[in-house]
Amino acid sequence: MEDRAHGGERYRPRLCAGRSVVGTVSRCATSKAGRGPPSVPMVRPASMGPSTHLDRQAVQFRIPRADLTPCRSGFGPPAGDRTASRRRAWMLLVPVEELSCGMVAGASVLHPSRSEVELVRAGTTITERMITQLRRLEVSDVWVNCDGTEDLDKAIGTGLNRAQKALVDDLRKNFARVAGQTISAASINGYRRNISELVCEAITAKSYASLTHRLQIKGEEMFTHCAGVAYLCVVLGLELEPYLIAQRPKLHPGAAADLTELGLAGLLHDIGKTMAPDAVRAWHSTGPEAEEPEGYEKHTIVGFKMLQHCRAGAAVRNTVLMHHQRWDGEGWPTPQSLRLEGAPSFKGERIHVFSRVLAAANTVDSLLSAERDGGGRVLPVEALHEFASHRFDGWFDPTVRSAVLRIIPPFGVGTKVTLSDGRAAVVVAPNRELPCRPAVRPLENNPDAETMDLAMHPELSISKPGGRDVSALYYEPDAPPRAQQQAA
Repeated sequence: MEDRAHGGERYRPRLCAGRSVVGTVSRCATSKAGRGPPSVPMVRPASMGPSTHLDRQAVQFRIPRADLTPCRSGFGPPAGDRTASRRRAWMLLVPVEELSCGMVAGASVLHPSRSEVELVRAGTTITERMITQLRRLEVSDVWVNCDGTEDLDKAIGTGLNRAQKALVDDLRKNFARVAGQTISAASINGYRRNISELVCEAITAKSYASLTHRLQIKGEEMFTHCAGVAYLCVVLGLELEPYLIAQRPKLHPGAAADLTELGLAGLLHDIGKTMAPDAVRAWHSTGPEAEEPEGYEKHTIVGFKMLQHCRAGAAVRNTVLMHHQRWDGEGWPTPQSLRLEGAPSFKGERIHVFSRVLAAANTVDSLLSAERDGGGRVLPVEALHEFASHRFDGWFDPTVRSAVLRIIPPFGVGTKVTLSDGRAAVVVAPNRELPCRPAVRPLENNPDAETMDLAMHPELSISKPGGRDVSALYYEPDAPPRAQQQAA
């Protein structure tokens, strides 16, 4: 489908999809523009055969229903079936109105007024009876497991060469790595669609495919970081959709909320490093005290020129160029280095909102991947405490920073922890408003031990996940700034 220009940026009309990314409008799943009106394009859905006009109703697919066994504390997987509970979750916060039979709960669902009552256990397959009960109790949202790449095979077709298939596999693997550390409040259809469109563009579009392949062959560490940043950009974009629309008022809302270019910029943000010495390629800045290798600051300009040479979209090029800008104006490149003599510094909302999202995603992925002094990877709570600390004040858009601290839980679902009273427990549900106070279930001989929402038990806290004392690392996200609240 031909792109439509809005305010100098590309706008790709899109369809809603059900379980499969059918009707996804991208280079790898579309035919040509149809003869119908612009809002009803001609498409070739990945699993529906010939091209056809589709109306605005989303194509729906049903997932087979699984058997359930009620338990005293709610609904849970049948006895002895622990496969679902061990599954590494890609979690979305889905409104109850969007639930359908066959979805799998990614975290425990607690009673809205009695937090010790667990209505649904993590790993339980949702049934119609459960949906009815949740609606009756006025439960608003449920965490569900969602593999954002499960529809890629249908979306991209079968005509990939060996290198493209290897690239898709690498992206899937690295998205899964980051997805296991994040949660997202988004439409499940929008989540799948955006992940699929990002991968389709990265591997098939002439503007990006060669650069993505170059990034892949230049080293696993760099590719892993860039894939992680791309995933975080998409999840943050979904979280911040009303804010993105408000920040891009010249665009149609559908264009302003299109995350494909943001995800591509995340994937290719360090492409300029592929032309740099090894010391620059291996470096990822994690704070103001870090000593950057000589020539490090050039990689954004080099990346911009490489994308320009490949005729990449303006939004992607400029987001890559500006991803080291800071909210307080202390970032780079400076106007002078871009030969913009007399121009004011890039700060605040003078920096494109995509660059502000990418800057935060880039830093937090580096922090989460950092090694601790003395060996071993840092715990998520250590990385997020650092990100929330005064050390980074002034670096990031406050709205974006707040969103990061809400979508990445410091203690993932299924993490074994020690409580402040000495009891062992397991995390069963995250808390977006108070991330360091999730819901936990004590690990006692009683299999139906009461779930505790730590937000309702101020006398208790998590003291030791993985045997490390983190009692001094608690943090709370700042309240979303007024601008975001107004946008929402």
